[in-house]
Amino acid sequence: NWDDAMLAECEGVWNHGETSLPMLRAMAAELPVVAAECDASQAVLEDATTGFIVPCHDPAEFARKANLLLKDAAMAERIGKAARRRVEDCFPASAMIAGYETVYRQVHRQLPLVA
Repeated sequence: NWDDAMLAECEGVWNHGETSLPMLRAMAAELPVVAAECDASQAVLEDATTGFIVPCHDPAEFARKANLLLKDAAMAERIGKAARRRVEDCFPASAMIAGYETVYRQVHRQLPLVA
């Protein structure tokens, strides 16, 4: 079932800094991720542990990894659980919220005062 995996290409992933929010959301939902090699996927995924990173512009390898997850439910579940642990350990919500607060404060300081 294609709803049981998250597939991401470099150009199709919305990046925030060095991370990909769609990938993190999928991982938090225990979905295994197959992503093209880019800064975001390398920062978030541990290849073959929390998902698969495949070379950009290699649709055959992308499809092979996706099919591997679809055919091996135990592997998909193991990778999905490892992905969730990685999100909890490395990308806690509190750290992301603090990062957003920092950005908002910086932007607020740059705004002109309105009389």
